[in-house]
Amino acid sequence: MRRYPTPAERLIQCDTNMSKKLLILIFLGAILHLAISPFWYEPYDVSAYFTWADALHNASWRNLFLIQPGWFIAPFPNYISYLPWLWLFGQLPWNESITPESLLLLKLPTIASSLLLAWLCAYLVRSCGERAQILASSLILFHPALLIDGVIWGQTDIIATLFVMTALAWPTNIFAGSLAVISMLFKLYTIPFLPLIGFLTMRLGGLRSFWKFSLGSILTFFA
Repeated sequence: MRRYPTPAERLIQCDTNMSKKLLILIFLGAILHLAISPFWYEPYDVSAYFTWADALHNASWRNLFLIQPGWFIAPFPNYISYLPWLWLFGQLPWNESITPESLLLLKLPTIASSLLLAWLCAYLVRSCGERAQILASSLILFHPALLIDGVIWGQTDIIATLFVMTALAWPTNIFAGSLAVISMLFKLYTIPFLPLIGFLTMRLGGLRSFWKFSLGSILTFFA
């Protein structure tokens, strides 16, 4: 006698298939990002990153936000969350010139953030079905605007978006405030999300969660 799968078994099978499809999709996105990033870049932005990396290697953190020859470094630390990576990049021997290898290495945080954000968006819409998950991930991985901004120009908008989306996804988590502030220190336009996440934290977790959120935000900002 033929045995039909139970609803629970069908759900498990559906989730397994979806995980495989997501992995394949993210893998294809990773190949595309890695293939594009070493060969195209926006001269002004990428050159500024190289200048900051060189300044961190040869000068000090305090002098980074001063005017340097040929480049104006913003007096407010708009990219302060990106500085540890630029410092590490500045220690490597191939950071002195713009080559395919150095471009690929410089853009690795952006590529990794894009892949993680694609998975996060699929996770957030999991209740809407398989097609919604595929669509959400595809929009992050293959949207021309995001590819140009992050993979080609080397901008850090996708990194800031990943941090703020993670905080929005789990607003009652103890690290939500820290994630929101880190995103703000990547890109200042994420500042309006800070009170929104705080409101969600208080609404979903109560006053105690809100105080944890506030404390995490303050400590991260002054760390």
